[in-house]
Amino acid sequence: MALIEPWLSTLAERGSWTDRLRFNVDLVMTEMVVNVISYGYPHGDKGRIRLTADQRGDRVELEIHDDGIAFDPLTNVPQVDPNADLAAATISGRGILMMLEYSARQHYERRDNHNILSVTFLNQAD
Repeated sequence: MALIEPWLSTLAERGSWTDRLRFNVDLVMTEMVVNVISYGYPHGDKGRIRLTADQRGDRVELEIHDDGIAFDPLTNVPQVDPNADLAAATISGRGILMMLEYSARQHYERRDNHNILSVTFLNQAD
Protein backbone atom coordinates (compact mmCIF):
# COMPACT_ATOMS: atom_id res chain seq x y z
CA MET A 1 0.00 0.00 0.00
CA ALA A 2 2.88 2.35 0.73
CA LEU A 3 3.91 2.30 -2.93
CA ILE A 4 0.49 3.23 -4.31
CA GLU A 5 0.29 6.79 -2.99
CA PRO A 6 3.54 8.07 -4.54
CA TRP A 7 2.71 6.28 -7.80
CA LEU A 8 -0.74 7.89 -7.95
CA SER A 9 0.71 11.30 -7.04
CA THR A 10 3.18 11.08 -9.91
CA LEU A 11 0.40 10.07 -12.33
CA ALA A 12 -1.79 12.91 -11.10
CA GLU A 13 0.94 15.52 -11.56
CA ARG A 14 1.91 14.30 -15.02
CA GLY A 15 -1.72 14.03 -16.11
CA SER A 16 -2.90 17.35 -14.63
CA TRP A 17 -5.62 15.62 -12.66
CA THR A 18 -8.25 17.66 -10.92
CA ASP A 19 -8.59 17.37 -7.15
CA ARG A 20 -11.84 15.47 -7.68
CA LEU A 21 -10.15 12.90 -9.93
CA ARG A 22 -7.28 12.48 -7.47
CA PHE A 23 -9.76 11.81 -4.66
CA ASN A 24 -11.84 9.38 -6.73
CA VAL A 25 -8.87 7.39 -8.01
CA ASP A 26 -7.21 7.22 -4.60
CA LEU A 27 -10.39 6.08 -2.87
CA VAL A 28 -11.28 3.45 -5.46
CA MET A 29 -7.77 2.07 -5.91
CA THR A 30 -7.15 1.83 -2.18
CA GLU A 31 -10.46 0.06 -1.63
CA MET A 32 -9.94 -2.35 -4.51
CA VAL A 33 -6.38 -3.27 -3.49
CA VAL A 34 -7.46 -3.81 0.13
CA ASN A 35 -10.27 -6.06 -1.15
CA VAL A 36 -7.85 -8.10 -3.27
CA ILE A 37 -5.52 -8.56 -0.31
CA SER A 38 -8.35 -9.40 2.09
CA TYR A 39 -10.49 -11.63 -0.09
CA GLY A 40 -8.26 -12.79 -2.94
CA TYR A 41 -5.75 -14.30 -0.54
CA PRO A 42 -7.95 -15.25 2.43
CA HIS A 43 -5.46 -17.44 4.27
CA GLY A 44 -2.54 -15.03 4.02
CA ASP A 45 -1.37 -16.71 0.83
CA LYS A 46 1.32 -14.96 -1.16
CA GLY A 47 0.18 -13.40 -4.39
CA ARG A 48 0.90 -10.75 -6.97
CA ILE A 49 -1.00 -7.56 -7.61
CA ARG A 50 -0.09 -5.36 -10.55
CA LEU A 51 -1.48 -1.89 -11.17
CA THR A 52 -1.30 -0.17 -14.55
CA ALA A 53 -2.53 3.20 -15.74
CA ASP A 54 -3.23 4.82 -19.09
CA GLN A 55 -4.40 8.37 -19.71
CA ARG A 56 -5.83 9.49 -23.04
CA GLY A 57 -7.26 12.98 -23.04
CA ASP A 58 -9.73 13.30 -20.19
CA ARG A 59 -9.99 9.54 -19.58
CA VAL A 60 -7.84 7.75 -17.06
CA GLU A 61 -7.99 3.95 -17.07
CA LEU A 62 -6.51 1.96 -14.22
CA GLU A 63 -6.22 -1.81 -14.15
CA ILE A 64 -5.74 -4.10 -11.22
CA HIS A 65 -4.36 -7.56 -12.10
CA ASP A 66 -4.14 -10.21 -9.40
CA ASP A 67 -3.70 -13.96 -9.16
CA GLY A 68 -6.05 -14.37 -6.21
CA ILE A 69 -9.31 -16.29 -5.98
CA ALA A 70 -11.62 -15.57 -8.93
CA PHE A 71 -14.07 -12.82 -8.05
CA ASP A 72 -16.10 -10.57 -10.35
CA PRO A 73 -17.13 -7.54 -8.29
CA LEU A 74 -19.48 -6.35 -11.03
CA THR A 75 -21.74 -9.39 -10.76
CA ASN A 76 -21.66 -9.40 -6.97
CA VAL A 77 -22.91 -5.88 -6.27
CA PRO A 78 -24.53 -5.83 -2.84
CA GLN A 79 -27.98 -4.45 -2.27
CA VAL A 80 -27.73 -1.78 0.41
CA ASP A 81 -30.69 -0.07 2.02
CA PRO A 82 -29.71 3.64 2.23
CA ASN A 83 -32.34 4.12 4.93
CA ALA A 84 -31.02 1.32 7.13
CA ASP A 85 -30.17 2.05 10.72
CA LEU A 86 -26.39 2.30 11.23
CA ALA A 87 -26.53 -0.56 13.72
CA ALA A 88 -28.06 -2.78 11.02
CA ALA A 89 -25.56 -1.77 8.31
CA THR A 90 -23.02 -4.29 7.09
CA ILE A 91 -19.43 -3.57 6.13
CA SER A 92 -19.26 -5.96 3.19
CA GLY A 93 -19.73 -4.64 -0.33
CA ARG A 94 -19.48 -0.92 0.29
CA GLY A 95 -16.19 -0.67 -1.61
CA ILE A 96 -17.83 -2.03 -4.75
CA LEU A 97 -20.58 0.56 -4.44
CA MET A 98 -17.97 3.33 -4.06
CA MET A 99 -16.17 2.09 -7.17
CA LEU A 100 -19.41 2.24 -9.16
CA GLU A 101 -20.24 5.70 -7.81
CA TYR A 102 -16.83 7.34 -8.30
CA SER A 103 -15.82 5.92 -11.69
CA ALA A 104 -17.27 6.25 -15.18
CA ARG A 105 -16.82 2.67 -16.42
CA GLN A 106 -15.82 -0.69 -15.03
CA HIS A 107 -14.94 -3.97 -16.69
CA TYR A 108 -13.91 -7.32 -15.20
CA GLU A 109 -12.49 -10.42 -16.80
CA ARG A 110 -10.79 -13.57 -15.63
CA ARG A 111 -7.91 -14.48 -17.91
CA ASP A 112 -5.09 -16.98 -17.44
CA ASN A 113 -5.98 -17.46 -13.75
CA HIS A 114 -5.89 -13.73 -13.12
CA ASN A 115 -8.57 -11.24 -12.14
CA ILE A 116 -8.38 -8.11 -14.28
CA LEU A 117 -10.47 -5.16 -13.18
CA SER A 118 -10.39 -2.06 -15.40
CA VAL A 119 -11.81 1.14 -14.01
CA THR A 120 -12.15 4.31 -16.08
CA PHE A 121 -12.34 7.79 -14.59
CA LEU A 122 -13.04 11.14 -16.25
CA ASN A 123 -10.75 14.10 -15.57
CA GLN A 124 -13.39 16.82 -15.49
CA ALA A 125 -13.23 20.28 -13.98
CA ASP A 126 -14.12 20.45 -10.29
